[in-house]
Amino acid sequence: AQFDTSNPSRYESLLADAFGLLGFEVDHLGGPGKPDVILIGKLGSNSYTVVVEAKTCKKDNVVSLVQVNYGSINDHKEEYTADYAVMIAAKYAGGKLVDHAIKNRVGMITTDTLISILRQHDQFPFSIDELRCLFEIEGFDESIKDKLFRISAKHKHYLELTTLILNIFEELQRQQDVSESISNNALYLLLLDRAQKEQMLTPERSQ
Repeated sequence: AQFDTSNPSRYESLLADAFGLLGFEVDHLGGPGKPDVILIGKLGSNSYTVVVEAKTCKKDNVVSLVQVNYGSINDHKEEYTADYAVMIAAKYAGGKLVDHAIKNRVGMITTDTLISILRQHDQFPFSIDELRCLFEIEGFDESIKDKLFRISAKHKHYLELTTLILNIFEELQRQQDVSESISNNALYLLLLDRAQKEQMLTPERSQ
């Protein structure tokens, strides 16, 4: 769909579905004078709105400056009182396209990056607040995917620790006729010993 320049609405629709899976409230608009997709990250008083500009291009080509109307994107941001604007495409030209994106505070994400994030989200879901960093970038920043992957790894680590703690409590209860309280320090030492045996990341006391 990202290479189907004759039917950009198809790509827009797929992007809308993708962000819906990530937990956003989505409105696929498209058409002349309208943003392609509007996202709302529901966080109460900290909710945020994103204008999404979807750009198709021919296979083996890139999205260039002549294909992007930054004035229109800014108009959409103002009309929908959006906090962020992001462009999504298969590939981008560098140079002035990125310079103008930075100047206009527009983020640039590739389809492949979004797919990778969806795969991570399927394993350990990101919160709407954690996904905000996707839209805080200005211009093109490949490190954003790595940042979210680190967050996903932390989720996995916390899940492993939680499972480990539950297993420890179950073992202690089996060993004792009467359940007794266990100090935080003793629990930490037990966790440390078990984590080392199972080659897990060493838990910090603050966790």
